[in-house]
Amino acid sequence: MKDTVTISTRIHKILKAFMMPIIKNAPFFVAYFLLNNIVAVLQTIHGMIAQPYNFVGVSLWATLSPLFVYFFEAYIMAAIITLTNKKWVKGFFYVLIFFLATVRIFIARQFGMEIGPLVLTLVAETNASETSEFIKTYILTRTTLGVFLTIAFYAAITIALEKTYPKYIITKLKSIKSDWRSAISVIFLIIFGIGVYHVCAFNGDIAYYMKNHTDRNGNIIDLLRDPFSKIYSTLPSLISTERDMKNVVRVTSELNDNSKSIFSDDSLNVVLVIGESYIKYHAKLYGYPLPTTPNMSREQQNGNLFAFTDVCSPYSHTTEAIRNLLCTNSIGKGERWCDTPYWPAIMKRTGFKVLMWDNQKISSTDVYEFTLNSLLYDSTLVRLSYDQVNDRAFTYDGEMLDAYKKKHIAYGNHNFIIFHLKGQHFEWDKRYPHTKEFNHFTYKDIKRNDPWLNQSKRQYIAEYDNATLYNDQVMEDMFNMFRNTNTVIIYLSDHGEEVYDWRDSQARNELDMCGNLLKYQYDVPLIVWCSDKYKAAHPDIIKEMKSGLNHTFETDNTCQLLFHLAGISTRYYKPDRDPISDKYRKSMRLVDDSLRYDVMRWQSTR
Repeated sequence: MKDTVTISTRIHKILKAFMMPIIKNAPFFVAYFLLNNIVAVLQTIHGMIAQPYNFVGVSLWATLSPLFVYFFEAYIMAAIITLTNKKWVKGFFYVLIFFLATVRIFIARQFGMEIGPLVLTLVAETNASETSEFIKTYILTRTTLGVFLTIAFYAAITIALEKTYPKYIITKLKSIKSDWRSAISVIFLIIFGIGVYHVCAFNGDIAYYMKNHTDRNGNIIDLLRDPFSKIYSTLPSLISTERDMKNVVRVTSELNDNSKSIFSDDSLNVVLVIGESYIKYHAKLYGYPLPTTPNMSREQQNGNLFAFTDVCSPYSHTTEAIRNLLCTNSIGKGERWCDTPYWPAIMKRTGFKVLMWDNQKISSTDVYEFTLNSLLYDSTLVRLSYDQVNDRAFTYDGEMLDAYKKKHIAYGNHNFIIFHLKGQHFEWDKRYPHTKEFNHFTYKDIKRNDPWLNQSKRQYIAEYDNATLYNDQVMEDMFNMFRNTNTVIIYLSDHGEEVYDWRDSQARNELDMCGNLLKYQYDVPLIVWCSDKYKAAHPDIIKEMKSGLNHTFETDNTCQLLFHLAGISTRYYKPDRDPISDKYRKSMRLVDDSLRYDVMRWQSTR
């Protein structure tokens, strides 16, 4: 009996000791939990309400697992505060969690992003000038003021709890019966233990762990949204990105094949236009009811423009999409972008004069694109790839084209020009001049009756359609610029977008990975425009193009189509990946590294 009492007493002491960090620092514990995690919980609940079918088969264990991690993190910090018993330690942790909460809420409200690899990469690659422009653009805004007021509100509550807690609450806790306190302690200990398990399960590779938290289709649901888990998973990614960049530079520097142009054309222009956030299903060219592409449609009717029907991007973010677009890899073949050369360097080696005109090069207000600079403007790749690069960005894409015309480019016999547009990048009303010509559509033109649409959301759709109309005019101006020359122009978008097309959501929210999301965010237009001189010089290619318009294609293989159109002979040309080659073979298309596009695309799609 005595031994039983002794064991029971020891257990009670252990449980009391375990609970001490929570009891002594309950205001901090609650502040951490609420500040950094309530948004994630609400987002998950919102997703389950908005798209319940996508969560069928998701276990309760998977849904609750983030809470265990949050508890573990809060407890560890509270324990450190208790053991050190230093006010400055508590102050440091308070500053840390409030700072991270401010950053997290800000980027979520302003950009719809979470702390993760992309955000930290953006920070790492931002220079002083970009930082200054960023502050001017975003910090002094109504959204930012709302974030600061929210944080100030939480801070005021926390300060009040810190002042009142010791005097009132501890007395109440001591009044609870010992058995009840022990029961509560056991529950908290179990939660802590589960949190330890999840943290250990990461093992430095959160991606592997996340694959065990999937929806009914086997797609990853990102449940871990707290900043510490994100940062933990991000640091290896940043290190890996730096290593990958060094590798692609090395591979490109070591190019030693006998690449050449087999075309004897005295003057050949090959133009690659990379659009931005183009929703294929908002183009009249692809069946949209409003006349958003009058010029492209006319060029198609005249026999100069060819529109491919089944094309997708491997990613819904610009950086990943363009890295794979401009390297010679094929994701479906298991090849990584960083293990293959940057193919504009191949174009230059064949004798093409290569010009890069990038309207996102110095886009300090377009935070998503900072990270592209590490690839597009690496000093070695610039030397190996470009003969000329623009030195500024412009408000509108048409202004960049006007500047290009005024530059009086000294063309060579063979020229390769890359235009990287702002296109339909959010915010859409800032992507076109507000003239009568381009303020064409209004909310009245949006005739859909989806329950989530109101006047303001219909106006957003109209603004996106106006941006698409302006993009169409930019492309027509480009066609006219090269119309009387021997020129082929390839246009495609880095990825798609959403503008209330199938749910109450805009831009790119990937919470509900399903067929509809793939349709709007990953399906992209791909068009080829040929001047009359190019058509006359290469009738066989025109015939091949017409026969390949319905072939499935993914934009990471763009170089294969371009090599064919430019007459490039290189060991990196793979005819089985070229949609207009008679040796083309349909292959598996992967998005986000591992998801099978052609399986998922038709699930829950309308």
